[in-house]
Amino acid sequence: MEQKKWERKVGQNVRAFRNKRGFTLQNAADSFGCTLRAWQKFETGTNMELFTLVRIAKVLNVEPKELLK
Repeated sequence: MEQKKWERKVGQNVRAFRNKRGFTLQNAADSFGCTLRAWQKFETGTNMELFTLVRIAKVLNVEPKELLK
């Protein structure tokens, strides 16, 4: 299945906000309650569902819409 542009962009935004907040991959994964590998997939835009996006935004302390820009 081909990845959509918006999924890739969301992943880039997740990574950017994580870095801006000073979180390591492991910090973010622990705060979310997932494995490091699962968080890495979020940052590549894989397995991006609306519910997941809302939870990621909460961990990163941003509005979900910020991840969609």
